[in-house]
Amino acid sequence: MTTILNTNNLIPLNSEDAYDTTAYGYTAIAVAGIPNSDIVDWVLVELRTGTASNTKAAERAAFLKSDGTIVDTDGTSPVTFSGLSVGNYYVVVRHRNHLAIMTATTIPLSSSSSLYNFTTAQSQAYGTDAMKVLSGGTYGMNTGDGNQDGFVTSTDFNVFNPKFTSAASGYEYPDWNLDGFVTSTDFNFFNPNFTTAKQTFVP
Repeated sequence: MTTILNTNNLIPLNSEDAYDTTAYGYTAIAVAGIPNSDIVDWVLVELRTGTASNTKAAERAAFLKSDGTIVDTDGTSPVTFSGLSVGNYYVVVRHRNHLAIMTATTIPLSSSSSLYNFTTAQSQAYGTDAMKVLSGGTYGMNTGDGNQDGFVTSTDFNVFNPKFTSAASGYEYPDWNLDGFVTSTDFNFFNPNFTTAKQTFVP
C-alpha cells in the first residue's frame, strides 16, 4: 500500500480529522507526529462480543502500515485495549473511504494473542465476498465508500465529482488510491465497486 499521504505530510495528527468521534463513538487520539515512514493512514479497530452493532465492547484509532498490518500509535506495537476483559471478540476494521470488514468468527484476545490475517482468504472476513482480491492473490478492503455509509453507490460519486472537477488535493475522502489527489484514477478505483454494488457485510 502507498505511503504517499505520509510522505507528503497529509495524514492528520488527530484521529478525529479522519473519523468523527460522535459518529463512531470513540475517543480521539492525537499524536505529536506520524511515527514512521511506512504508515499509510488512520484506521478504526472495533471489538464486539457478537455480530450486531449493539454488541460493541470497545473501539479505538490505530495506524495502518504499508504491509497491511495495524499497529498502535507508536508505529510498531500491537494495538491494545485497556480495561477490557480477556475473551473472544469479533474484530471490525474501518477505513475512512473503504468498506469495513469483520473477522469471520470471534477470536481469542489477550496479551499473548496471535495476529489475525485477513489477507489469506475471502473466508477470513464475515459475509460473502466482503473483500477484494489484490495482486498476488491476497485479499483486502474494497474502496469507493466516500461518505462512510457502508455502500458504494451514486452518492459516493456525488462526493467524488465536485472534488474531481475542482482538482482537489490533500486529505480527501474520494482520494481512493490515497495519493493526495482526486483524479480520474480514483474514479477507476471506484467504478468497479459501484457497478457491482459492493457493500460492507459488517452489521
